[in-house]
Amino acid sequence: MTNKKSVTYRLVVIMIASLFTALTIVGSCQGNDSVKEPKKKDPPIIIWFHNGVCDSPKALKVALSSGLVTHVMIKYMHRADADWKTNPKVRQAIDIAKNSNAELIWSRNLWTYYNNEGVTENDIFDPNYYIHEIQQLRSEAKVMGARYTALDLEAYGHTPVKKYLREKDKLSLQQRKKLHRTIQQVLEKIPVVDYVYPGGFYRPRNPVNILSSLGELCISEDTYYDSKERLAKIKYEYHIFGAYLGISKKNFRNAKLPLYLVSEIFTKSERWSAKKGLFLYPREKKALEIAQELLAYSKSLPLKKDLD
Repeated sequence: MTNKKSVTYRLVVIMIASLFTALTIVGSCQGNDSVKEPKKKDPPIIIWFHNGVCDSPKALKVALSSGLVTHVMIKYMHRADADWKTNPKVRQAIDIAKNSNAELIWSRNLWTYYNNEGVTENDIFDPNYYIHEIQQLRSEAKVMGARYTALDLEAYGHTPVKKYLREKDKLSLQQRKKLHRTIQQVLEKIPVVDYVYPGGFYRPRNPVNILSSLGELCISEDTYYDSKERLAKIKYEYHIFGAYLGISKKNFRNAKLPLYLVSEIFTKSERWSAKKGLFLYPREKKALEIAQELLAYSKSLPLKKDLD
């Protein structure tokens, strides 16, 4: 981190700390007993998620201009399906993040999507598969200048391992033990990545609860929705609170699981302020509109005026 970036990063941290102070004061004035005095520690980092497939570089630039984002995670499928070097929008997003005051997290999917040549369902039990994926991820991050790495553990497209990772096809007890031994072998041979998501699943038999050991910090996806019932089901340890952001609360995929509005995720900070970070994931291909709302929200904060 350069000196200039270090100084500005501290200003962002100060802004976020002041945000907590402002929310505490507002909560006290409104008689909200759930808002407690912030502890004497560094405030959580705030990660903005940028989907290299569908999010525009402009959306990322607007989100960063809010001054609230400390880290940017750029994800671009699996490397077998998508080459970041040949995608001008992904390269532009990387440059925007690198030239900002935020830290860059480079993310790939652990599993292939459609280009599955040489990939089999048995790769889920092969420690060499994970070692190779982590090495390739780190190599890409080094080339582009990303400080951190992240793996998306979910299975998409036509990947053969989907049969083990989707809800209807659970691993047997014997297979779970085999997967656990596999991951332990990986951890003995190579350092973990910085972030993994999902960092667990509320159903304990889901294999993600084993795979999440591949990351130092686990991002929960069970926290994505504004649902106290869903939050109450979480029994595993996680470090980063994930939140789906929308321009409305309506979730077109599941009406029972509403999205967060930008303002809500901050006014409900008691849900995540004790964690190491907040993961902001704009949904429904509305990244630009949601980024604009984040910018507008930041301008309403007292410290934003003080820093300008």
